Amino acid sequence: MIARSRPRCARWFTVLCTLAMWSCVDGLPTEAAPGGLAIPIQFALETAPNVSADEETAISDAFDLLDRLRVRLTRLGAPEPFIDTLVVVEPGQDSYEVELSVPTEESSVEVSVELIGSVGSIELFSAVVAITVSGLDADTTATAANATGTPVVITLPIRYTGPGLRGLVLDPDGAPAQGLVVDLFRGGGLFQTATTGANGEYLFTDLQPVAYIVRVRTGGGIVSCPSERDIAPISNLSRVVGGFKLSRTDCRLEILVLSGGDVDDTGSVIGGLAGSIPEASFASEFVVVSPPSLSTLLQYDAILLYENGSYEHAVSVGNRVAEYIGAGGNVVIGSFYWQNRSDSGFGHQGWGALEGLDPFSSTGGAVYGEGSLGSVTPHPITEGVSDFTVDRWWGGVAANGGTTLVASWEDGSPLAGFVTGQGGQRIVAISSFPAGTSGDLTTLWVNAVRWAAGAGGPTRAATPGGG
Repeated sequence: MIARSRPRCARWFTVLCTLAMWSCVDGLPTEAAPGGLAIPIQFALETAPNVSADEETAISDAFDLLDRLRVRLTRLGAPEPFIDTLVVVEPGQDSYEVELSVPTEESSVEVSVELIGSVGSIELFSAVVAITVSGLDADTTATAANATGTPVVITLPIRYTGPGLRGLVLDPDGAPAQGLVVDLFRGGGLFQTATTGANGEYLFTDLQPVAYIVRVRTGGGIVSCPSERDIAPISNLSRVVGGFKLSRTDCRLEILVLSGGDVDDTGSVIGGLAGSIPEASFASEFVVVSPPSLSTLLQYDAILLYENGSYEHAVSVGNRVAEYIGAGGNVVIGSFYWQNRSDSGFGHQGWGALEGLDPFSSTGGAVYGEGSLGSVTPHPITEGVSDFTVDRWWGGVAANGGTTLVASWEDGSPLAGFVTGQGGQRIVAISSFPAGTSGDLTTLWVNAVRWAAGAGGPTRAATPGGG
């Protein structure tokens, strides 16, 4: 049962959970044993602690729109839920009831319970908790709680997961910054303000499909990194992330050089960039077995991704980097990346979800040899880039739809281009190898990395469950 009330107060969601005891033949379940107990489990749906007042209001408003409840039960450690129930409800009701059957051979079963509220196909809020459902003890007698019919009460902390613009603001010491005012501008004027909660997060909802700018109000010698977020037009179904880090000094850039293949030359790449970006700190990861964790990637404002030689982990790396972009991260992609794309013609598995975000796609026909700079469009990526001829790997790509192309090779094929994510993320593609460059080609790489990282990276995945 869900009993609706004002923000910060509990709502009640009662699940009549039938724990059916199964017998087994050769390890396979047969019919349920008779007398399976009906176990009432009551979930107290409460706004998660430390969220902002804006999120509390968004959750309360979500219950006025709610017309679907989805309940998923997954045994701890199992990859898929064993119960996935969707219940259609009338908006504004005071209570709802769902009956579930949990088959088990044991007296109890540990499950993860996920509750998702939505209106139509649009998710509004969610909550996840791990519980132990107890029904029969070893002697097949009812436990005291269930024998008396007393419901087991479990608290589900709800987070708003619906459309909107959200982000995490960290103070200069890396802790969540509470009570800061965040301004949202539209068309040059102030449109909305929000205040960060104890968890450091802000939230804007009810946005129109137009472009916005987000700024955090600071003072007392504290600066915001980045100074602002450029938000692309937001669709009514979008969940956009844009975080900020505060600093007592000038903003620093944290950059990860991520590579894999036959040769680890990440040191050479860093050596060619670091001296020209004094405001940046560099680290490297050369993937041998598995990609870095998302929590590791979230430490960086930008990732420079490339490969050198045969690379069997491209799919897992690409999926992880796509998660990073979704959390507000920026990426600069260099060759031989496109040679291992799924459309490269070389029979590779590709780079997973990252291919759908890449400014370029493969056309084959990569060139190993001399190439010269062709046309250049004025942009921070091309500042100071006017002429070069290099003997490197290049070409073999085409610009995807939505890509802004700022430089080409002499034959007209793309050299540098970018796309911008809804949260202002910058995904740059350069059709050149990043190691061992010189002259204006090095300048191009320096500009691309500095511009991408300057957009401001993820402070973390500012969505429920993000780490």
